Amino acid sequence: MRRLSIAALLSLGVASFVATALAQNDPGRPDGPASPRLEAFDTNGDGAISMAEIEAGRDARFAEADTNSDGGISYEEFVAQSEQRRAERQIRRQEQMFARLDANADGLVTPDEMEARGKGRLEKMFEQADTDQDGVLSAEELEAAKERRKHHKGRKDRRL
Repeated sequence: MRRLSIAALLSLGVASFVATALAQNDPGRPDGPASPRLEAFDTNGDGAISMAEIEAGRDARFAEADTNSDGGISYEEFVAQSEQRRAERQIRRQEQMFARLDANADGLVTPDEMEARGKGRLEKMFEQADTDQDGVLSAEELEAAKERRKHHKGRKDRRL
């Protein structure tokens, strides 16, 4: 039963992966070209995903998770695969963030590039937090700003 539940979770993961890829590949979306997720499933490179490609992707993910090749995914294998995928996503996010900051793509982020990226945002945040408009942030103003951001973003640990 436990193996069936893990297999079901893995299948749901593949399904959500494909659904996200399809949504990101919608030509009506303003955010650009085909998703890397689509490309991962589009093994023949025709710009579309067939059911056979979806099933092959599912089977490949299952085989990747089944590290001892016993035909099932144990809880430990499931956790290991989840951690690996989380680490891969984190690396991709960091690479994307760095690329956005490195405006001239020279592999270095300069203070000017950082300033250009955040132009106006820091000042706006300061003005919003400085509720008494005295040009300095008191401990109370910082705490109030932190609370506002926590409720706004739905996160408990957001910084000002």
